[in-house]
Amino acid sequence: MKILHIQGEYLTFGGAETYLRDLMGAQMAEGHSVSVIYGADTPPDYTPAAGEHFLGPSYGLRSGISVWNRFRHTVKQIDPQIIHLHVTHYHLSPLIIQYLASIRPTVQTVHDTLAFCFKEPNAPALAEWARMLPDGTACYHGAGLKCFGTGCSRTFVRKAGVARGAARIASVLWRRAAHRRVRRFLANSEFIREDLVRNGFPSRRVRTLILTPSIPGSWKLDDETTSDGEASMILYAGKISTLKGVPQLVEALALLRDKHWRAVIAGNGVELPAVQATVRARGLEDRVEFVGAVSREQLGDLYRSARIVAFPSIWPEPFGLVGPEAMLFGKPVVGFDVGGVKEWLADGETGFLVPAGDVSGLAERMSRLLRDDRLCRQLGANARKASKRLFGMEAHAAKVLDAYAEACS
Repeated sequence: MKILHIQGEYLTFGGAETYLRDLMGAQMAEGHSVSVIYGADTPPDYTPAAGEHFLGPSYGLRSGISVWNRFRHTVKQIDPQIIHLHVTHYHLSPLIIQYLASIRPTVQTVHDTLAFCFKEPNAPALAEWARMLPDGTACYHGAGLKCFGTGCSRTFVRKAGVARGAARIASVLWRRAAHRRVRRFLANSEFIREDLVRNGFPSRRVRTLILTPSIPGSWKLDDETTSDGEASMILYAGKISTLKGVPQLVEALALLRDKHWRAVIAGNGVELPAVQATVRARGLEDRVEFVGAVSREQLGDLYRSARIVAFPSIWPEPFGLVGPEAMLFGKPVVGFDVGGVKEWLADGETGFLVPAGDVSGLAERMSRLLRDDRLCRQLGANARKASKRLFGMEAHAAKVLDAYAEACS
């Protein structure tokens, strides 16, 4: 089968990009012809491999028109039987999505629903961020009249002005209408499936298919290497962001001042200096280590060394791959109950699920795992057993092909 993937960011190594590369590799291993078009900027020293096509970003009507001929020429040259969209809302105009859906059967893997929110996904303040209500709690509404009742509309109109606010609303509604032309949707969690339905997508065209990236061979996942970690190490891995709950994690650690522990925070982000300043202000600089962004191999070493993995996101997390990865190593996870987290984190069985934003609850659950070796080992063993059902690219790729067949028929 000739398969064409469409992605925004492609050369970075976030969760969506890692998944796409793994899926493409599995499809090529099965003998399929696989190509990808991506829209994020290519580094000057990068030479695209065979089947990789950089066509530049597009966002709205004018930029969509500017790349129209490039897309038409490239798609005609590839002549795919199926087009598989991924994270397109940052670098692909709705005009191009409509065009692609009109010429070939299309499938879309939905990694998040930020595109269907009137607020900006990269706003500087938490109350202005997409999928967050003005009071700083997660939003579970579809884009529509409820956005005006919650006060979100006032937030972004006040910031952008009436004209730009109206343009933003029109852009989101146009994008949602363009995506509705896609034939099949693969939601990476049941939460995302429900959110698509809330946004008016027919449930019969949406199936839940959890993302399952390949497990690096360097992780060497066997009983001997995953059973024990440091007696007191708490690990956070991910973007350094308020949405990811890193400030809340630091406040929870401050409540554990009288306990024996050390914390490792792996990741980068624009909010890193502010988080480091909070750590110093709380007098925790000798107990919290910032190691920056790490490779997949290094991340495996950190999972193996940890006693507890914290997952403190406060926004409606679509799924959250770090948690299930940590569970592969037999590590209990402590996280907030937001979005799709409860689909893999069973409270009291594979870790602890804490009400969103409950810092004292987060601290108490981590404290319990620090002082109770037996409980920590038992939850870790349960976590490792439960995580195995979430991984397996070969079976996942076969289900993706089933979705292709449904779209083509």
